[in-house]
Amino acid sequence: MNIEKIALRSLIRHYWKKGLNPNATRKEINRIEGEGSVSKSTVQEWFKKFASGDSGLLDKPRPGRPLQLSDTNLLDTLASDPNVSTRELSVSVGSSKINHPQTFKKARIKKQAPHFRSP
Repeated sequence: MNIEKIALRSLIRHYWKKGLNPNATRKEINRIEGEGSVSKSTVQEWFKKFASGDSGLLDKPRPGRPLQLSDTNLLDTLASDPNVSTRELSVSVGSSKINHPQTFKKARIKKQAPHFRSP
């Protein structure tokens, strides 16, 4: 888990315990940590969680097998052929979940994800 996420969640919990509302909390955190550090919806989500009695700062485990994909392998494959289809890309990197948009977000790929082409 990213330590910055934990720190922001800890700040959100701190302001929740102090009785600030979500909007005031977001403004205060963004003033201290820099504009855009935390969104209104994120603060509202965590306030709901804390209000329900869950004071944990970690994400709950997600169902399913975690994606085992190397960002460097994905980026290298895309660099060698930017017009590769998702099917070809999934064979190249050895993952059947390559066409999922989160894969490209996780790898911090700014360009549009490859489109699906039939063979």
